[in-house]
Amino acid sequence: HAELEHFVKASMGLKPMRADYDAKIQPFIKWADENVKKFIASEAHCFDEELWVGGIVDCVAELNDGKLAIIDFKSSKEAYPTQFLQCSGYAIQVEKNGLFSEDGEHSKKLEGKIEALIVVPFGAEVVEPSIRYDVESYKQGFRSAVVLYRLLGLEK
Repeated sequence: HAELEHFVKASMGLKPMRADYDAKIQPFIKWADENVKKFIASEAHCFDEELWVGGIVDCVAELNDGKLAIIDFKSSKEAYPTQFLQCSGYAIQVEKNGLFSEDGEHSKKLEGKIEALIVVPFGAEVVEPSIRYDVESYKQGFRSAVVLYRLLGLEK
């Protein structure tokens, strides 16, 4: 995960680019070179008071087609539906309140909506980003999951 964070931050000009990134992240670097116009954020904090959730987004990017994307790096062997739900939760938070630094300083507000959710499963034999474009459905799923989680917690 640290290698990916370094690569994204280096791509944003926040760290020096290296030539010796781990072989495991090379497929992502190649994919990013071909598909990412620019990285917007790395390890950015977000929150939503209405849902009472918060998190840390691995990466926000503008893709070559102009779509804004949440990118999440996972150690799993494949991308799972729950991982896209997590990404959609970040999308809700980021669209509503923007991105924040670790110490809570507001760093930026996005110009536009998140239109892609991308999970990169680094435990896979062939690492390939998995993309979902039905962001609104996943956001509804996230909201429903939060309500269900709280409802089930009230039963204890």
